[in-house]
Amino acid sequence: MVSAWLQKKLMPLRIVMTYALIAALLALVWDAPARASGSGLSGSSFNQFSVTAEDTVYYSGYWLGSGNYTKETPVYHFAFSPAEELQAGDTIQVQLPYQYNFLGNSGFFWSPNVAVPAASVKSTVGGAADSLFDAVTTQLSPDWHPALAFRLSKIVPAGASVDIRLANFLITPDYHHRSPGIEEFAIAASSNTAPLTAQHSIYMRSVANYYPDADTYATATTTGYHFKFTVMQKIDPADNARITIAFPQGMSLPASIGAYSVKINGTAASSAVVNGNQLILQPSVALPSYSGAAIDIDASAQIKNPASPGYYDFTLSTSVDPLPATRRIGIISSSGASLADNPSRDKGYISIEPTGNLRFMFTSPTILKAGDTVTVTSPPGTLLTDPSVSPGDIRLEWPSEGLELDGTAASITRLADNQLQFILPSNYYLEPDYHLVFQLPNRFDQKYGTYDMQVTTSRTTKPATVPLLIAPPTVQNFTVTAGVKWAGASQVPYAFHFQTNVPLSADDGNTVTIVFPPQIAVPSGINPSSVTVNGLPAQSVSYSGFTHILMVGIPKDIPLLGDVTVAVSANAGLTNPAPGTYSFSVFPNWDDYMKAQASIEYGTEPVVTGISAAPKEVRLKLGGTVVQQLQATARLSDGTAKDVTAAAYGTLYGSSDANVAVVTADGLLQAKREGQAIVTVTNGSYSDTVQVAVEKADVPPPTVKVTGISAAPKEVRLKLGGTIVQQLQTTARLSDGTAKDVTAATYGTLYSSSDANVANVTADGLVQAKREGRATVTVTNGSYSDTVQVAVEKADVPPPSVSVTDISAAPKAVELKLGGTVSRQLQVTVRLSDGTAKDVTAATYGTSYSSSNTTAVTVTADGLIQAKQEGQAIIAVAYGGYTAAVNVTVRAANSESSSDTNYGSSGGGTGPAPAPSTASTVPQKPQSVEREIIASRGGTVELNGVASVTIPAGALPKDGTVKVAVVKAGESPSTAGRESLGSIVEFASTTGPFVGQPLKLTLTYDASKVGAGSKPAVYYYNETFARWIYLGGSVTGNGQITAESKRFAKIAVFSTRLTSFSDMTGHWAAIYVDRLLGMGVVHGFEDGTFRPDQTVTRAQLVKMIADALALKASGTPTRFADRDSVPDWAKDAIADAVQAGIIQGYEEKGAPWFKPEQPFTRAELVVVLARILEQNSANRTKEIAGFTDQKDIPDWAQQAVQATFAKKIISGYPDGSFRPGNHVTRAEAAKMIYMLLDSLSM
Repeated sequence: MVSAWLQKKLMPLRIVMTYALIAALLALVWDAPARASGSGLSGSSFNQFSVTAEDTVYYSGYWLGSGNYTKETPVYHFAFSPAEELQAGDTIQVQLPYQYNFLGNSGFFWSPNVAVPAASVKSTVGGAADSLFDAVTTQLSPDWHPALAFRLSKIVPAGASVDIRLANFLITPDYHHRSPGIEEFAIAASSNTAPLTAQHSIYMRSVANYYPDADTYATATTTGYHFKFTVMQKIDPADNARITIAFPQGMSLPASIGAYSVKINGTAASSAVVNGNQLILQPSVALPSYSGAAIDIDASAQIKNPASPGYYDFTLSTSVDPLPATRRIGIISSSGASLADNPSRDKGYISIEPTGNLRFMFTSPTILKAGDTVTVTSPPGTLLTDPSVSPGDIRLEWPSEGLELDGTAASITRLADNQLQFILPSNYYLEPDYHLVFQLPNRFDQKYGTYDMQVTTSRTTKPATVPLLIAPPTVQNFTVTAGVKWAGASQVPYAFHFQTNVPLSADDGNTVTIVFPPQIAVPSGINPSSVTVNGLPAQSVSYSGFTHILMVGIPKDIPLLGDVTVAVSANAGLTNPAPGTYSFSVFPNWDDYMKAQASIEYGTEPVVTGISAAPKEVRLKLGGTVVQQLQATARLSDGTAKDVTAAAYGTLYGSSDANVAVVTADGLLQAKREGQAIVTVTNGSYSDTVQVAVEKADVPPPTVKVTGISAAPKEVRLKLGGTIVQQLQTTARLSDGTAKDVTAATYGTLYSSSDANVANVTADGLVQAKREGRATVTVTNGSYSDTVQVAVEKADVPPPSVSVTDISAAPKAVELKLGGTVSRQLQVTVRLSDGTAKDVTAATYGTSYSSSNTTAVTVTADGLIQAKQEGQAIIAVAYGGYTAAVNVTVRAANSESSSDTNYGSSGGGTGPAPAPSTASTVPQKPQSVEREIIASRGGTVELNGVASVTIPAGALPKDGTVKVAVVKAGESPSTAGRESLGSIVEFASTTGPFVGQPLKLTLTYDASKVGAGSKPAVYYYNETFARWIYLGGSVTGNGQITAESKRFAKIAVFSTRLTSFSDMTGHWAAIYVDRLLGMGVVHGFEDGTFRPDQTVTRAQLVKMIADALALKASGTPTRFADRDSVPDWAKDAIADAVQAGIIQGYEEKGAPWFKPEQPFTRAELVVVLARILEQNSANRTKEIAGFTDQKDIPDWAQQAVQATFAKKIISGYPDGSFRPGNHVTRAEAAKMIYMLLDSLSM
């Protein structure tokens, strides 16, 4: 796997260098003053300045097993003596090292202008308590250091000894982002900004830069050991300080080890004590803070390596540091090993990079370090790279600390034409289980095929063999065929044929990637059933409207240069572009540099010159042939004919007498009663007619009449929880002595139940049990009838070993609205004594429901609540002696909904005490699955019957393990107010939560729980905001839904209200509005429209942004002069946005104004969005916006336009303009907010 450890180790160096560079640049830009240090230096307002702490200060960010990372909050003392008198109103600024933070700050970075709690600050003058400050706030220094500003409320005389005690406020930097050392603080006054500096030590909680090593890694071999590290707190033998090395469990140390066998920085240890698997050492001389240290244990100490190969942890701790440092050594077989002999069984792989280099990657089974050799051998008779290859041509990737991102070999030796050996450079160190990755210049010119390459190291002398594929640079013989080449044609089938230049594996989730011209309209949710690969249904299908890329998962392996045909049927809904020639691209597995291109020329479709309908005459007969499909054929201007029967072609049908015969939109003629009619078929300005005659039904011969009927069986016994249905059979006795089965309703047989609450009966005689009791079913045909007695028994009570202990009904409270949501399905769950739960919603389980006010609210036998009129009621739910209650409120059609309705599950019910459980544990199905994913290949991880995730090639930042797991009950986030349709599933990766390309998620859900007017939708749980966020999704079959996500997270399928806007069908912003609608960010109007072209006011847009980002409540009212004109529904959102620093007002008449009803301009909105990007540390790119009206964009918005353009949040109008002064429409706002959330991976 690709290690998170490696990223952790590289990150401090990158961040430190970045901060140092920024600080240096800012110092140049702002002419930051020179810093003085020590005491009594000229130029500063202070004679002396020192920083001390009441306890040892550690960096933050350590995991202590308590569920949180540590936030170290030391108590600091800032002591100083002013060189000159400081006046009331002066400000003393204490500058802190980079990356300090403070308690209560919601951001990752220091926030300025935040008040420091008064209780955190105490001051003394000359040792006596003295309250010196009337305000203490957070600030940023001129070179962007975090700082604290102390504003004096009184005079401080020159030479006074002042001490500021700051407690319970500052958080030290995260140790991941720092190199350990002495940190620098500075002090300056507002009257004289020349700073005076002081230093203070901050320590890691364990020794740093820890590297264990051994002379040999062979199993069961006596060897010497070496441990290098950087000292944190001073290790002084005078203080009885000790160093403890914990060897892996299972390693046996000698009973004693002589101190002479252990050298610490080249000097024999003062003492060495063996305690179990620990060796406790005391140095002979002190080891200073931040100094490098080396412990060397001679082989004479008689320590043996473990007997079995594997990865083993070696831990080093000191008596002065609170935490140990741990790293591993890989032990390999004494008979030798290869790079493929690692515990993960990763055999390694080789690929050809876009640069042409050969790239090798292996998971190392043991340490590789400076001086070790790597040998590469190609097949006999081949030439490996250029004869003049140099050490600088060998590139090393993913190194450890101290090595640049791309290092090179120390030296290289050609052992043969087909064999090279190079030496790892002086600063190289690779921990076991991490990747050895290197590149060789590719001069390996061979014919197409697969070649075995062998790699050994001086540590792993057995060869590891990996196949090298030599293939054409692009796919071969690529052609594109469209079923119709007319511009603007819809429902067009396409076929893409080529020969692949890489083998494709179905098991590995390999894909074919097709890039469409942007002008071709492709639906975003293409059904996989409409796409085939070589005649077989595609394994997966996804389309991005942003990149215009169709990714198709192959259903069967395809060899190198194998023929591939991807067929997209007309059902996929593709629409041709305007006339012209357009180019398509294809490449396998997202390897863009290997693509091939082909073009199609689209022309103008021939026009209709006439139409004919067939047949010309239709004779239908009631009781016989009652339907007839018409066929409409259009004659075209190019002399051809076209079937235009379907309404999609603009063909219209009309009947002269709909009482005699009607015709559907697609030309299906249906008889209604005896008579004649004329059907007119029209397409454009052309029409034709069809004569229709409907004859009456034949009358049965009068000699055969029904003389009676009988229903069977006469008695039906049903049992709740068991047999709950019974099909009746009805037989008619005829006058000719024969009998006829007339069970079906089509024979005129009618069924009714005397008590539908006990048992109901369908139109075709299927009896269904509802609750315990008796009922009589009456069967009628003509003037004859019969009866069936039905008895429904109650369900068996669970055996004593698994008894019911409680009952709950969800939701706990229901609000219905006449003219709106008029029904709600309850869900009833019983908890059993074995710790499991069971859904007993259906009446067949013996659950009963009743309403306290049936005038306002009724409830069906299966728990469906239905509103009747305005009012309230309590629904009582009963099951086996346990009860629960649900409060129901029905509001008038024009009333506002309550904002505090609780949709959470109801509390425990009441009932008898549970019987003791004697149930044994029943083995459960697997609840999780893991799979190693190679980033460059992608793949699919599936938890059978629950969920799966397809990771596109290149989506992961590095190789890692992807896990799919059902979240255990009690560990899942709250789903209060939502109706869950299945398990909550957590998708996780060792590479981190975010991905470079959308993941395809597929989840199974219970379709039977989706009520009328609702649909299933996929949500992910945002841990930062602690809420479920709507993703949407497409139903791919009964009980399955797919969606895309740009992060790994907890995923669930909820039932959501089916809402659609009449004016958004086919609109370019429909996909954006649907996402924000699901998140509750946008809403429609009472007439069912969205009104996409209506402008948005400042109040409306800020409310949308605040809801989308889930801004935390500030609790502070705004200070705008027009705050009374802000609508109540927007006040909190505006206050939260102001507090978050993403919205500002206008400065007029000496006061700030918000202007809530004023429309937002496009320039104003991008400035707001750019502030959000900046706060979330969104990485900038080098993409430069170049709109045709760039000069018209105000200076204050130019940088924001560039930032949002680089993140694809804005794209401008088709004519290349931005139009900064245009008012933002509802559709534009929806798209920009959607793209903002996408760039933030929300």
